[in-house]
Amino acid sequence: MIPPLLAGALLGLSVAAPFGPIGLLCVQRSIAMGVRLGIVTGLGAASVHLLYATLAITGASAVAAELTNWSHPVRWISCILLVILGVRVLKRRPSSNPTAPTIQMHAAFASSFALALCNPLTILPYLLFASSAVATADAEVAFTPLSPIGVFVGTATWYSIVSSGAALFRSGLPPGGVRVLNQVAGAMLIGFGLITIWR
Repeated sequence: MIPPLLAGALLGLSVAAPFGPIGLLCVQRSIAMGVRLGIVTGLGAASVHLLYATLAITGASAVAAELTNWSHPVRWISCILLVILGVRVLKRRPSSNPTAPTIQMHAAFASSFALALCNPLTILPYLLFASSAVATADAEVAFTPLSPIGVFVGTATWYSIVSSGAALFRSGLPPGGVRVLNQVAGAMLIGFGLITIWR
């Protein structure tokens, strides 16, 4: 049997690893404003993974029903947040001093927390896993109240690795590279928002 903490960590990694808005924010902020901002951004999202994993194992059916009822407004909120973040990134001027970021730590945490909270694709994997584990009674996967802690550790570790890796590329960027990165990242965030509505 896989220990609950390890099962949670593996689940968190599998949900966080696909590249999406949060990973993009971690990369953009780590390169443009320093690795600490990228890691804090990842911690904000990891906190939502912890919340949703806890909800999933304590009442998957109730949460799924509620999510279905609110899926349309949540989708629009997610789109609006992504577009706002994208526009802000597009307008942001590169800082000449990466140790003095243009946004505060609490703002970086709050923005990623809100973005992950309003993204239906964050909670669905946990609901599906919890439901399938109950239905199949799979003894190889132990998903217990300890597992959400593992989910937090797994997702936080992944986003920290992404942020640290991205920060290593800052010194190798050509002049104006950060500005180009901001433009690309901003356009991609807006694109993620439009895709959210289109889906």
